[in-house]
Amino acid sequence: IDLREQVVPFPPQPVITQDNLVVNIDTVIYYQVTDARAATYEVASYIQAIEQLTVATLRNIIGGMDLERTLTSREEINAALRGVLDEATGKWGIRVNRVELKAIEPPTSIQDSMEKQMRADRDKRAAILTAEGIRQSQILTAEGEKQSAILR
Repeated sequence: IDLREQVVPFPPQPVITQDNLVVNIDTVIYYQVTDARAATYEVASYIQAIEQLTVATLRNIIGGMDLERTLTSREEINAALRGVLDEATGKWGIRVNRVELKAIEPPTSIQDSMEKQMRADRDKRAAILTAEGIRQSQILTAEGEKQSAILR
């Protein structure tokens, strides 16, 4: 058993958010075997056990969040996941050093909607800036004409 830190990527897992959307979440676990005897005799396959525990914990954590919060709370999810995994794997002689969410992928229909919303927001800001520019130009032109009339 290798006692160095190991990296295990898990395939994307489908998880349902609080607002009933299925997102695929890619995770990477950094762990280290601290007790080779426990890792051998306390659990049959510690990598498979860590994967199953990760999936179950992810479903529990993400199930309490809506999509927007899920997409913006990576650090919070990582910390909660690491805490649960570290506690559970301690008796197997394994310490989970880090948990990273590589990707959170919402359904393609939601991604399309998000892109359209971002595009609409950008168009709105551009229209506002254009209108403000025209307004400022007209004000400066009017002030120039007023000054010209006064001087004449």
